[in-house]
Amino acid sequence: MDEAHRPGRPLAVKLLWLSCGLMIFLGLCSGVLGGVMIAAPELCADAGDEEDFLILGGVLAAFGLVLMLFHFVPLFLPRKPTSWGFINTFLIVSAAILGIILTPLVIIPLPPLIMWSRDEVKEYYGIIRQRRRCIDDGWDEQWDKPNGRP
Repeated sequence: MDEAHRPGRPLAVKLLWLSCGLMIFLGLCSGVLGGVMIAAPELCADAGDEEDFLILGGVLAAFGLVLMLFHFVPLFLPRKPTSWGFINTFLIVSAAILGIILTPLVIIPLPPLIMWSRDEVKEYYGIIRQRRRCIDDGWDEQWDKPNGRP
């Protein structure tokens, strides 16, 4: 498709960027909180054992890093049909993982996922949809006539 004739950015793509940005921010917050828990476990020593907070800090930091990296990938993909398929799979997996681990956050990838299969998004990623031709073989007309006679 010619660059001059490419359509504008659909709402689903804007919502994808927004949801990925929000998840990157949450991953950054989780990573920073985990880093603080590792660097200064004595801040949380009143609530329990210091070693527990070192472990929890490591888990939070690793979770935050993985969350950030996982949501950076769709932002840098080119506008190609293979990217559309990858992002569609990404949105499904993201919704499933968030639904299992952090149920209230499952609402973040749902709006772009719901709108992702619309024609304007596919057109934006260069997927050309051809209309099906209706082939009339006359079978249904013969079927409707009594005893198959004209």
